[in-house]
Amino acid sequence: MPPKQAKASAKRKRTCKANANNAVSPTILERTPREFVHPYLRELHAKRNTDEIEFDNDARHTFTRWSIDSVPVEARPFIEDLELRTLEASIRAHPWLYVHPTIFLQTNWLHVLAVDRKGWLERGWRPGEGGACPAEAREAWEARKALIRAHVEGSFRSMRMELKPLPRRPGRRGGIRNPYPTDPDNEWLTLAQLEHEYAAMAAAFKQRRRELPDIGPRRILALEAFVNAAIEVLEKVNPLWSGLSHPAFVAEPPTDLTTEQQGFFVLANTEWEWDREHLWDAFKEYIEASTFADEVARHGKAPYAAYMTLAALLDTTPKAIIGKLFRRRSKRTVG
Repeated sequence: MPPKQAKASAKRKRTCKANANNAVSPTILERTPREFVHPYLRELHAKRNTDEIEFDNDARHTFTRWSIDSVPVEARPFIEDLELRTLEASIRAHPWLYVHPTIFLQTNWLHVLAVDRKGWLERGWRPGEGGACPAEAREAWEARKALIRAHVEGSFRSMRMELKPLPRRPGRRGGIRNPYPTDPDNEWLTLAQLEHEYAAMAAAFKQRRRELPDIGPRRILALEAFVNAAIEVLEKVNPLWSGLSHPAFVAEPPTDLTTEQQGFFVLANTEWEWDREHLWDAFKEYIEASTFADEVARHGKAPYAAYMTLAALLDTTPKAIIGKLFRRRSKRTVG
């Protein structure tokens, strides 16, 4: 090949490679629906020109003591326009952004939109034929995959990632569905995982058995005590598979660190809290049930508190958790 043609060919290859690295995924919507952006980030966008952002401490999914200065410079274009295409380009150019709590909120929010069936009804999203997930949920799922792909491909510039569904094993699937997963790998909990989490929670409640009240006529007092104990147990056990925890405080990084070091500093110094409102509503239903006192007497306060906590995290009932664990123990005994 003549030198001029070879030089032109090499230039074209370099250009194509650069364009591929900065390409926007076709699965990202051209215009991002506002409900696809985390509520906190929408608030941050609205108040981005103020000196400090303040929120009600009881509000769900919000930070406290947070200012716009805590958002990395590389992530601010997304805060400016709230377009997922902008966020994808930023993550591809700066892959470490994916681990920053601000971006974690957004990527996890897309996952919640894709799998939260109750949320579909609240937002008026209509399921497809045969009960298939709504089109909006599929779009949120594809958008999250695109952000993950941007993180991986930005970290390995000369490689491309393709996600393929794994073939499912034939037969009935054991375990229980996790309605608030933090990752696609924990959308389903096995019975072994369920038993492990129960044992850890029951042991933690046993250490706090003096904090668990006797069951009297004023069950509202029992409700508050059980919820407080459950939050302490969850903070100790820390079930990473549940998305019912959210950042409560993010420390502002020192200015003398590099932007990448600032990202890891914020990640390491983020305080998380569990969704008290969700736990309160679930425990209220369990404690007001007519069979509550009998179940506590049968199983014990600490074990039943563990059953209630697992049921609250999994949007089910303590009876369902007890039944699944009983069947697992029965099979193991027979085997």
